[in-house]
Amino acid sequence: MKKIFALALALCLVLALAACGNSPASSASTDDANQPDTASADDIATTDIVPDENAATADEEVPIDDPAATPAEGTSSGSDDAAASGSADGLISEADAESIALTDAGVSEADTVYLHTHLDRDDGRQVYDVEFYAGNTEYDYEIDASSGAILSVDNDIENYDGSGAAAASSGEVISPEEAANIALTDAGVSEADTLYLYTELDRDDGRQVYDVEFYAGNTEYDYEIDATSGDIRSVDNDIENYDGHNVSASVSVDLESATATALADAGVSEDQVTRLRAELDEDDGRLYYEIDFIYNELEYEYEVDANSGKIVSTDRESIYD
Repeated sequence: MKKIFALALALCLVLALAACGNSPASSASTDDANQPDTASADDIATTDIVPDENAATADEEVPIDDPAATPAEGTSSGSDDAAASGSADGLISEADAESIALTDAGVSEADTVYLHTHLDRDDGRQVYDVEFYAGNTEYDYEIDASSGAILSVDNDIENYDGSGAAAASSGEVISPEEAANIALTDAGVSEADTLYLYTELDRDDGRQVYDVEFYAGNTEYDYEIDATSGDIRSVDNDIENYDGHNVSASVSVDLESATATALADAGVSEDQVTRLRAELDEDDGRLYYEIDFIYNELEYEYEVDANSGKIVSTDRESIYD
């Protein structure tokens, strides 16, 4: 009987212990252990937030790189391009530069031919080169593109046609006829005994001079006569390989015909050209005419055989080259 009672008591204890192991508190503890670790709303509200000093605030603008705002490396700014074209502030215009040059020369634009102006650079300074012809004179000016000051002037009296126009307009030089007479007298030759007497007013080292050339006998004479005083500055007498008195007999084409041949080849008439010059020359015993003239801003140079009348050579280039 006592053994049965002891077994029953032990069974009761086992059942009691089993009932305690399945209680709600134990289940809750087990569930909490299986749930992820999340913060509650109250915990979030009370958590301290540390600001980032490098973060931009809502009121601050974040700069954005603008490639158009910075010129690319190796490129020039717009002001440099404007300066090159003469349109930037501080540079005078081409028209201003031309006006300065024309005023200094005492020439009106209406009296010029081949007026040409371009912006250039000299010794790091921007300058205008102004070139034009007036009468029988070529003018070359260099004008400071910033101040308008004249930096240099070069006036060249070009090929003279013997009409006496230069002497009449200047009043300071002797006439071409006087220069020719001085040369002929020094050579001991009369004009009737010469061939192809040619006189040209030119400039040498800033001084006006006459170049006087002629043939007499078998000698070619070249004189340089001071156009103001009439003094002979230089003489060059070359004895040629032919007898000058036989030249006219051996030449089949005259000067006028050779000139007409060159003009016809260029497709122009004599009244359309300027600075027309023609002279007889000799090379290795061959006689030919040298004919030069300007038309439409181009300089033409011809060599015409003095016997056959055929064009031996021709060359054409801009007067600005």
